[in-house]
Amino acid sequence: MGKKDTLRRELQYVENSNFHYFIRKTLNGVDKKGDASISKEALEIMDRMLFTIFGDLAMVAKRIRIRAGYKTFTSLDIQTAASAVLKNGVSKHAEVGGISATKKYEVVTGQKSNLLLKSRKK
Repeated sequence: MGKKDTLRRELQYVENSNFHYFIRKTLNGVDKKGDASISKEALEIMDRMLFTIFGDLAMVAKRIRIRAGYKTFTSLDIQTAASAVLKNGVSKHAEVGGISATKKYEVVTGQKSNLLLKSRKK
């Protein structure tokens, strides 16, 4: 199988994938009883919204990485992209969540990540 076929299969997978499972898991995690439900229409709207947000994050992070002149994303690139795409409280919440997830990753794997924290100037 050639490189072109592999890329085509990967792109097809991305086009056919969705966040339905993760939306339902998050909804049930937020609801203390665990009996929350969501309609198909609402699920599709949430799915499209997440695809849009992640697409925007990826594009901004890519621009930041290219401008910096290196090939690998750092946690600072993602953090900066999240600050640019998400606004106000959502951005701060995402930043705190990302930092805590990175710290958990370090504890579980025993590897030191390249966690870089931006200093917030107000």
